[in-house]
Amino acid sequence: MQNRTKKPPFGPLLLAWVLLLAMPKCLAQNGPSEADAAPASAEENTLLARLDSIHAQQGAFALASAELQQELGQHYFERKLYPQAAERFRQGMHIQRINLGLYSGRQLPLAGRLADTLVADNKLEAAYKVQRYRHWLGQRHYRELPAERNIDYLQLLQQLADWQLAGFLKSQYQLDAQILTADEHYSELLQHPEIHELPAEELNQAIQGLLVAKFYAMAIEEERLHKASLQQNYFGAPMDAEQRIARLRLDIFRQGREYIARAMSKQEQKSPPWWRNQLALADWHLLFKKIETARKLYLNLREYAGDALAQELLKAQVIPALPERSEQAFQLPSKQQITLLYNLNRLGKTRNIRRAPGAEGSKLFHRARIRLQNERHRPQLDEDGNFIAVQDLEKTFSFP
Repeated sequence: MQNRTKKPPFGPLLLAWVLLLAMPKCLAQNGPSEADAAPASAEENTLLARLDSIHAQQGAFALASAELQQELGQHYFERKLYPQAAERFRQGMHIQRINLGLYSGRQLPLAGRLADTLVADNKLEAAYKVQRYRHWLGQRHYRELPAERNIDYLQLLQQLADWQLAGFLKSQYQLDAQILTADEHYSELLQHPEIHELPAEELNQAIQGLLVAKFYAMAIEEERLHKASLQQNYFGAPMDAEQRIARLRLDIFRQGREYIARAMSKQEQKSPPWWRNQLALADWHLLFKKIETARKLYLNLREYAGDALAQELLKAQVIPALPERSEQAFQLPSKQQITLLYNLNRLGKTRNIRRAPGAEGSKLFHRARIRLQNERHRPQLDEDGNFIAVQDLEKTFSFP
């Protein structure tokens, strides 16, 4: 995992940062910034005229103008004028705070649009900070509301966790803070006293996301311990990294197994697809190199789950699987693509990674290869229940 930045501190300074971020550079200036060289559309002119009218009648900080700022932001976003869109979303949030209070939950949707805009503009660290602000704001806002609104906070938590998880994976592990934050959000969600209010399928997706987050967070901590041990060994200090890593892996394995068991206890036997959690349990054993136990679990599943799962197990798959809803949570614009060919050995290790015919770009190939090497795979299971090597698999990677 490459190019990591440390997780920034959050707490009392967070509010000050957000206020500075959201303070409009020129709130009274309604037209697009000088950076916008594109000609104004008829829709943009109409929105700006409406905004001028509100400012003239009600003042520059009228609450009615916040909605128009959002419409302008969406208009610029659709035209791919991301800096202008982000500025409009910030202005809308600022106006809402002035009129509705610092902790108003009305800011949450606008802050979400701001984060999406920053991602589209390839400003991932700024987008991460905005999502951290949404979490902080959600905690402040929902704890003052009646208990029946708990479900709204749980859904916000899951949305934020999915965003951080998908962002970490789709951005090629640029921010360690994202996967650590995803782990925090999923854990907070699943430990919430009102978690029973979530539908069973959403609970399963949250547990699935937590497993992915914990696995990659564990890999980050393993690397940190390994680097620390190298420094200790160089200076002659005791080296116990191997024991600490082993203990870490055992703790994470047990935590994941307990969460999967929790999901299995809430599912209805034979409810479609009832085998999903059992498959996650088998994959979890395989990820921690408990190969024989994993193989037995796969075979048992194939015997009782029928053709659908049998076909699933006949294909090599990336594990742990990303929840379906996480795939849509973080949309990173794709400007470059490269297709790689590779083999898998019987333990799911990638081998002989190479460019597909026609693929070009050595730098792009290097980035895609690192990402592929960081992935884990479930190898193919043959008809006799044995893991087998697979050749000439193909995967396309996208980069901003």
